[in-house]
Amino acid sequence: MAAPAVAAPAVAAPAVAAPAVAWQYGTICLMDSEERTSEARMSAVRAALIKAGAEVRAIVPPTPGQLASALLPYRFNPNMPNLEKATAVLNAVQASDTSIVREQVHAWNPSGKHSSADRADWPEREGQFNQAHILILDAKTGLARGERVAAELRNAGAYVSKPTCTEDGQVTLRVCYHTYVPAINNINSTLDRCKNSPNIEVQESTWDNTARYAGAVGVEMRQKELGKGSGITR
Repeated sequence: MAAPAVAAPAVAAPAVAAPAVAWQYGTICLMDSEERTSEARMSAVRAALIKAGAEVRAIVPPTPGQLASALLPYRFNPNMPNLEKATAVLNAVQASDTSIVREQVHAWNPSGKHSSADRADWPEREGQFNQAHILILDAKTGLARGERVAAELRNAGAYVSKPTCTEDGQVTLRVCYHTYVPAINNINSTLDRCKNSPNIEVQESTWDNTARYAGAVGVEMRQKELGKGSGITR
């Protein structure tokens, strides 16, 4: 890592390397509704996802002994500019009681199965990918502060761009993370601390802000469920 342009205390290297951004894969299953057939709904959702910047493949028809219903496969880059639009479409589809949205485990590094037969076994979608921009309005110590913030967020499982100095001396960095990572509380506390720090702005949508707090609650509930299943007493 290049040395800061201004004198500053040395920044310790993060314990965990920043993960490489990987595409997120998922499938959508839509049943008939009172207003439209599953085929019509699939067509509308497909068009909405494409407009939002996601990639949608051909519909996978039902397969005896493998797929009970047709699936609409999609994928998106969590680092793409229109992430919020794609997320809004998926959230709207998932909110319906006549649809099922399934995704790979939300790991940044690609791992898992992508074949048509295996998609039916993916877990139901939980949480979402979020983005935030951090702007440090401090030409003197901004780069060093940005490096420290980036290290904390990377350690918590987020993808963070390299802090960059703008022409007017400000420092900017972009953060991408999933709201259901185990260390979501650390991500929340770091972003909140930045919001309350002098000369730092955290630019995020109200939707993303709400989603990351909901993610912390969901992760805690899941950890309690896993604890009960393993016989761990509280």
